[in-house]
Amino acid sequence: RNSQHGFVRRENSDFFVQLEAHCSPTEKRYLHAVLLFDLKDSEIAEKYHVSRQTVYSWKQGLIKKARALNYPISL
Repeated sequence: RNSQHGFVRRENSDFFVQLEAHCSPTEKRYLHAVLLFDLKDSEIAEKYHVSRQTVYSWKQGLIKKARALNYPISL
C-alpha cells in the first residue's frame, strides 16, 4: 500500500538519522509508524491509543524539524 505521506522511503538515509536525533519520543513513534509500518494517521492513533489530533501534532512537529534541516516535505 502507498504511504499517505510525503516522506520518501529512505529509512537508512543520513537525513532520517539526523531527523530522528532531533525528534521527541512521540515524534519518533510517528516517524517509525510511517516509515517502518506505512501506517495512516488514523491507524497510528489507534495503535497508540491517542486522538487523531495528537497524531497530527506529532506530524506537524516532524514537518517543522524536517524543514529546519532543509528537507522539503509536502503532505
